[in-house]
Amino acid sequence: MSDHLLIYFIVILNSMAQILLIRRLKLSNRDKYLYCCYAAGIPLLLAVTMRLLIAGSLFHAHMVDQSPLEHVITTITGALLIIGPWMVTLSALLMRWKARSTSNIITQ
Repeated sequence: MSDHLLIYFIVILNSMAQILLIRRLKLSNRDKYLYCCYAAGIPLLLAVTMRLLIAGSLFHAHMVDQSPLEHVITTITGALLIIGPWMVTLSALLMRWKARSTSNIITQ
């Protein structure tokens, strides 16, 4: 299996794991759906964008041929492929924590 396919496989598994974590939270169905779409959509959008930039010859496919700016953008995009779904899960957890804390204040 080539390296880029293996990376995409890891990104898909990471997104699926984060979606499973989001689905277990006690949120409304609308919020769960929204967060799950974000957890799947962020890596998908980044991967498709980078592939289109490479296919359109705006970016070089090989790291050796890239300019420093291309290298920085590629590095940030690669990090966001993994970190993006984690940030969505964290925001869902914070939303749940905020909702629980406000409901505790109201009941007291």
